[in-house]
Amino acid sequence: MVPTYQKKTTRFQYSREALEAALTVLGKGEMSLERVSSRFRIPTSTLHDHLKGLRSKKGAGRPPILMKEVEREIALTCITLQELGFPLTRDYVGRVVSQYLSDKLIPNPFSDGVPGECWWKGF
Repeated sequence: MVPTYQKKTTRFQYSREALEAALTVLGKGEMSLERVSSRFRIPTSTLHDHLKGLRSKKGAGRPPILMKEVEREIALTCITLQELGFPLTRDYVGRVVSQYLSDKLIPNPFSDGVPGECWWKGF
């Protein structure tokens, strides 16, 4: 059984654009760190760490199993198969995904070569 994910904190409640804008304002020296923090609603420690290079600008969380382009192409393949009259079950789509990865010479990251429950929830 796949675990049900519950968000436990209110971390990372600002957008990447807000962070970029805040760092730009700080870089120009237009406002103090505390004023920028309250204006953009970004923690002072986060801004400080980004200024000092202690944090990267990429988002939180795990990287995706498959790239978005690959998932988009798999979804389009499934839509085409469905339009042609093929019934799509979970097992069948799993085989389509495995076949797609082997055809495109993409390493198959799934255990047993087929997507699991967590991948399905995100797909």
